[in-house]
Amino acid sequence: WILDDITPLYQLNEAMSKSAAFLYQPKNTYRTPAGTSNPTPPLLEGQNAPSGAIVHYYFKNKPKQEIRLAIQTANGDSIITFSSQKNYFGIPITQHQNFIENPQKKQSGILPADSGMNTFIWDLHYPDAKADTSATFEGALTGPLAVPGQYKLALYLGDSLIQKQTLNILNDPRNTFGVDALTQQFELAQQIHQTLNLVGTTTKNIRDIEKKLKDFAITLSNADSIQQFKLLSTPLTDSLSKIENILMNPKILAGEDDLRFPVRLEEKLSALNVAVQQADAPPTAAMYNSYQHLKSQIDIQIEHFKILLEKNVPVINHWIVNQHQPFIELKKYQK
Repeated sequence: WILDDITPLYQLNEAMSKSAAFLYQPKNTYRTPAGTSNPTPPLLEGQNAPSGAIVHYYFKNKPKQEIRLAIQTANGDSIITFSSQKNYFGIPITQHQNFIENPQKKQSGILPADSGMNTFIWDLHYPDAKADTSATFEGALTGPLAVPGQYKLALYLGDSLIQKQTLNILNDPRNTFGVDALTQQFELAQQIHQTLNLVGTTTKNIRDIEKKLKDFAITLSNADSIQQFKLLSTPLTDSLSKIENILMNPKILAGEDDLRFPVRLEEKLSALNVAVQQADAPPTAAMYNSYQHLKSQIDIQIEHFKILLEKNVPVINHWIVNQHQPFIELKKYQK
């Protein structure tokens, strides 16, 4: 299949050969259902072409700085940015001290940064949602799939722009649904994605507040203060825990745990996310109804969370300020 993408050969010229870095114009990419790709196919079998946009770029010398590939809409709105040093959420790549990297195996979603020709595959998806659900086999946090149209690519070395190119995504000619139908699918998937992010942010904030309260309680030494703080904080933590367990089920940790424990709002919404994106087709009326039903229940819990914070946090903060409780008791160390 390597001969299916020889577009870099057509772009070779004398000026390009003298460049220190170069981003090639990618060929038109068809939005087709993803196939299977075996990293080590049997000896007598060939490798399938990768699914998505094939992006080629060149470095005369191996880059010493971070390289980034920014993907944008035709209007310049950011979709996703890939890096040689971070994942697309901007979190630096860490390597375990006991892990020996296989130079032949590239990390998914990380830009290769070697001297000579480099190739990166964008699967045409927007970033995944930042939520908790990952173990349920019916659900996924997968970001929406880009609608056929024109997009922009920009390659950076450090903060310096190397080059920009355009990317054309074409509809699968076998698909009977046009761009308007796929836009409807994208818009609903984007709404689901935003709501999953909202749920994920809320549950993260709940755990952060619970940890802060627990950490402060440990610093208290006076029995009366401990009892007073417990009376103040327990109603809040109990209510926060209740909201968290309505939004998602923290007991679901492995692939089939949702067969043992009930799925909550986040798990249900992530399953709807899969249903909406599993075919290149517009959403059904049932999908829209399911989303509105789940969203209305999620909105109720988010509102409860906001009211809890406004009612309880100022009271607790005021009590803590009035305690003048030092984190390190000096007299303890002067005995």
